[in-house]
Amino acid sequence: MRVVLGPMSARDLDEVERIAGVSFAPPWTRAAFEGELGSPIARCSVARSAAEGESGEGPLVGFAVARLLGPEAELLSIASAPSVRRLGVGRALLVELLDDLDGRAVEACFLEVRAGNAPALALYESHGFARLDVRRAYYEDGEDALILVRRSTSAT
Repeated sequence: MRVVLGPMSARDLDEVERIAGVSFAPPWTRAAFEGELGSPIARCSVARSAAEGESGEGPLVGFAVARLLGPEAELLSIASAPSVRRLGVGRALLVELLDDLDGRAVEACFLEVRAGNAPALALYESHGFARLDVRRAYYEDGEDALILVRRSTSAT
């Protein structure tokens, strides 16, 4: 699937909120996304589907939200619409984020993920993330959260 990546804007929030709602329990609220959009340390991106040769904007099919905190970053949320999962949307968003972080000389990127989310773990580990710690019974349903870190390939 071909996607066009770009910055998230307020006009994207209905679709972002919809994708978050079918991707996470509990999902982020609209206010949380609005807060990140207004934050100078946030990096909010969206992915839109595009047919080959198309340059215009297609339907929003994914998003990523991260915070840059000096030499570190945290991937706060990333998701793709159920209809396009396993088609490379999440991978495209993640690669674009990591390339940007490397270009900014960010030394490490952290994230947390449900221990049972095998597809997400496989994606993160395939891009250099390693397990750093476990937060036992972190989620409301008692599932553990894994803390992952990716050290920059360009940091000195």
